[in-house]
Amino acid sequence: MSGNRNKNPQRRLYRDVDNGKLAGVCAGIAVYFGFNLKALRLVWGIAFLFFWPAIVYLILALLIPRKPENLFASEAQENFYRGVNSDPRQLFGDLRLRFRDLDMRLQKMETHVTSRSFDFDQELGR
Repeated sequence: MSGNRNKNPQRRLYRDVDNGKLAGVCAGIAVYFGFNLKALRLVWGIAFLFFWPAIVYLILALLIPRKPENLFASEAQENFYRGVNSDPRQLFGDLRLRFRDLDMRLQKMETHVTSRSFDFDQELGR
């Protein structure tokens, strides 16, 4: 079971101390579940009036590990994982459009390379 948890460390729940205000619990939860960080902080702030969320926050701050410094190889990879968390349908729709565009470009290249004018240009180049 623990081996399954380490397969994709980018999809684990971490405290995001860099973007957090106190211990980074709200920032980590917002990134993991794709929530709006300001809205989540507002909800936690209102809930703190009832005291028990403060205890839950402290427990979570102790249990959730800190986000490693080199978790993502690049900013693009971090944005990809945040996009997967916040709106997977939109992200994969964008990927589908990008692959469709690449397929169209490859078809045009293939059409040009297999055309008679390409053969003629190759003969003239020799």
